[in-house]
Amino acid sequence: MHDPSTKSDVLENASDDNENRSLQSQRTKIDFLASKELNKRLAIIDEEIIRVFESERGEPKILYDTAIHLLQAGGKHIRSLLTALSCEAVGGSFNEALPFAVATEFVQTASLIHDDVIDDDT
Repeated sequence: MHDPSTKSDVLENASDDNENRSLQSQRTKIDFLASKELNKRLAIIDEEIIRVFESERGEPKILYDTAIHLLQAGGKHIRSLLTALSCEAVGGSFNEALPFAVATEFVQTASLIHDDVIDDDT
């Protein structure tokens, strides 16, 4: 275990031997599986965001158009994903977390629009 009181840089002193390569290979497999599960959740979140938003379509049109543009802009939706993962981490289900994940993204989008209005951006 690394002693934080030492002045040596852990990354600089790390060896790149076969054992480390083997661990990296195992991590790559784990990363791929984790990535697959995360991407599945993100796809569901993205679909639900658009479904809910379009079901609540309203006026003024410019506000709706701006919001839908931001929601579909290909953002990472990390906040929504973290909301869902946090729920799952404490024993909840993804289905239970989904409405809150969507709400998290709506709050983020609203804050971006609000910021643009305050800054008089177009």
